[in-house]
Amino acid sequence: MLATNYFFRDSVFNDLFSISRDLNRFFEDDSGSFSGAAYPLSNIYEDEDNFYIVSEIPGVNKEDIKINVTAHSLTIEGKRENELKDDSKISCHRSERSFGSFSRTYSLNGRFDTEKVGAEYKNGILKITLPKSEEKKPKAISIKAE
Repeated sequence: MLATNYFFRDSVFNDLFSISRDLNRFFEDDSGSFSGAAYPLSNIYEDEDNFYIVSEIPGVNKEDIKINVTAHSLTIEGKRENELKDDSKISCHRSERSFGSFSRTYSLNGRFDTEKVGAEYKNGILKITLPKSEEKKPKAISIKAE
């Protein structure tokens, strides 16, 4: 029970840290773009062998996306260009699409094989695969008969 409580507390603190970081990101906008919610929007999944981060990054060229991974974090950085290129002859009536630089860092609580991390980008969706190290994979324990 003690081990369970320890991991539960650790998970709660990680969640609180994540919420705090997202709130700080909401109120700190040094670039004048992508203000508000964390960007890119992402879903995180897991199966027996891998974790997956799937992010929406429409309108960004593959060459403008950078992914950096360490044992404890993964960062997605990029830049969406303004298609108008600041043309002074154009009057803007409404601007709802953000552009400019963005960066988002994800904390990695597990151990991953950073040499085997892979990424694919198709139709504005970035899918990053983080292979679990052997020690993080589930292990079946056999029961000995007496």
